[in-house]
Amino acid sequence: MKKVNAIGLILGLFLFGFSSPDLSAQKTDSGFEYFAHLGLAFSDFEGLYLDIGVEKAFTEKLSAQVFLDYYPNPVDLGDFYEDFSTSAYGIGVYGKYNLFDNDKLGFYARGGLHLTFLTMNYDWFGEEIELASETKLGLGGGAGFEYTLSDNMKLLVDGTVRTLFGDEALTFFVISAGVKLSL
Repeated sequence: MKKVNAIGLILGLFLFGFSSPDLSAQKTDSGFEYFAHLGLAFSDFEGLYLDIGVEKAFTEKLSAQVFLDYYPNPVDLGDFYEDFSTSAYGIGVYGKYNLFDNDKLGFYARGGLHLTFLTMNYDWFGEEIELASETKLGLGGGAGFEYTLSDNMKLLVDGTVRTLFGDEALTFFVISAGVKLSL
């Protein structure tokens, strides 16, 4: 039931951003903005999270994000498997809707598709050997704040839930902080 609720939340946030009456607003002149996050993942994935991406504004309210993310060791295999390690990386394509924005503080919702590549490796006398890999398509969505430091820099705080589908669905939450630059 928890996964059904998470999927409903993700779809709702995603569709909310594209059903706004403000989509016909004037195009912004901001061009591309670049962002990076550092955070923690909880639930089916755990541990450190990193991402880097680009955002393109289409209107004052609506933009698109494309990003790459990396999880150094998202699945704890326990002490018995100390010679095994896991890693995951992915690409996300999200729509972002600015719900509230003033001169300093903005609040947004975002959602979209996520493609994740999982691998399991074995340490064989210092050499990493890939034992298994899996590709999972999923949905993600969340919300966050942007705090403007200058014309070219913003601080970000973000919370995202992701569900990856496949033989075994994975649902996890990411809480992160980062920076966005307009170059």
